[in-house]
Amino acid sequence: MYVQEYWDDCLGPNRRSAYLSYLDSVRYFDPPELRTLVFHEVILEYMRDLKSRGFLQLVLWACPPLKGDDYIFFCHPPDQQNPKPERLRKWY
Repeated sequence: MYVQEYWDDCLGPNRRSAYLSYLDSVRYFDPPELRTLVFHEVILEYMRDLKSRGFLQLVLWACPPLKGDDYIFFCHPPDQQNPKPERLRKWY
């Protein structure tokens, strides 16, 4: 998970805001049927943490990477599929 946090020293609309830019995964999560549940819990706990620290909003970047782009993990299995934009928005 890659986030940027802007606290009280930031001006304008970003003040007390956080941006979740990437939630990267590799298909090796075991057992695979729990992967979505675990990722959702990670996001929910992060949101609770933000709220407890006084943040006012979290903005989610819901644009899937292009095939072959590796943002956080160095490499993904060649046959791992990336979600389409609409599916990713629904997942979030």
